[in-house]
Amino acid sequence: MRCGVLLLLVGACGASVDNTVLAPDGAPIDTANVVDSGIDAPVDSRACTGGDGAMTAADGSCIVLFTTPQNFAAADASCIAIDSRLAILNTADRDAIAKALIGTADVWIGLGDQVAENTFVWVDGTPLVFENFFTDEPNNANGAFEEDCVMYSGSRGGWDDRPCSNAVANIGATPTEYPFLCMF
Repeated sequence: MRCGVLLLLVGACGASVDNTVLAPDGAPIDTANVVDSGIDAPVDSRACTGGDGAMTAADGSCIVLFTTPQNFAAADASCIAIDSRLAILNTADRDAIAKALIGTADVWIGLGDQVAENTFVWVDGTPLVFENFFTDEPNNANGAFEEDCVMYSGSRGGWDDRPCSNAVANIGATPTEYPFLCMF
């Protein structure tokens, strides 16, 4: 009797004693073709296309290059407009994908220390763990002016802090508009 009640309860919650997966209506679901790759599936199921070039990282994230120069805030807004963010290069793989995509170009990525000087965080609020700053970077233009946003310098092969916009005092002819990388 107790086993019958237990089986009734197990069946009522959608579970099974023979490893059959049940839908909410109690019908069995065919799981024979499900493959566990060991890697979490990407949250976004869009095809990795768009912009002026796109590449997929091993984790399934898509990095998209846009070659129209913009300041940091405008670049981030452009990424948000397509339901993405400036690229979060928090792994060596994502960084390598970005490098392959940009070649020798200088592009914005989604990193900065706008909130607290020398505390770099990604645009989604996650802290900096993996980094690829070029030698002697970040450096706030060797102390000449604030450089709170980060770009990937393809010609130098690493990250470099730069002014987020022309609103920074004393920047002179330093460019503040770059192509950018979005990621979803």
